[in-house]
Order: sequence, then structure tokens, then C-alpha cells
Amino acid sequence: MARLIVDENIRGNVLDLLRDDGHDVLSIYETARGMPDEDVLMLAVRESRILVTPDKTDFGALIYQEQSPPPLAVILFRIPYVSVGDVPRFISESITLHDDWEGYFWVIDEHGVRARPLPD
Repeated sequence: MARLIVDENIRGNVLDLLRDDGHDVLSIYETARGMPDEDVLMLAVRESRILVTPDKTDFGALIYQEQSPPPLAVILFRIPYVSVGDVPRFISESITLHDDWEGYFWVIDEHGVRARPLPD
């Protein structure tokens, strides 16, 4: 299973489901609430974790525009039309479906999955 660092905007049942699925989950909400995105990114790099977030603007800009070192992968969820009650299961199932996340910035929404290679 995957080693994940989950941004603070994702919490509660999502974390429980990911852990139940066997993932090693480091939650920013649980351990370092308010940590700046730059530090979250560096922690993901330092600990060799996949970053899970709903925050494209900040992490995309850090990686592609400011050329910060990328983590193993970024999984971005854009799911405004998924009902609130279905969000935890949607995120958990989406992550568990794949084991080839590394090297890409993934965007997952209600229409599907897109991937862009991370810079070297």
C-alpha cells in the first residue's frame, strides 16, 4: 500500500478509510494543522510520501512555477459534485484502485483521472 501525506483539508472518515485500506497515512490535520504548503511539500519529499490534497493552486504553483522539488506524486481531488456523504469512500477507493502513482501530478474528479508528469 501507499505512504501518503494528506493535506489538512482532508480529514475524518477519509483518514479512517485510507488506514483501513492499509495505507500509511500522515495527516497534516492531525499532526501539524496550519503548516504552510511549502513545508507540507518538503515533508512529503523528505519522507518519500505521496501528497493527497484538494489544493491545486498552491501545490501546482510550487512544483511547476517555483520549481520546488516534487514529492513521489501528487493526487489532487476536484470533486465538488460528489455528495458530501460519498466523499470519503470516493477518495479512498480512488487511491486504492491504483498502485502506479509515482512520478505524476494526478487530478481526479467526477469525470475521470488525468496525469501530468512531475518535473525531474
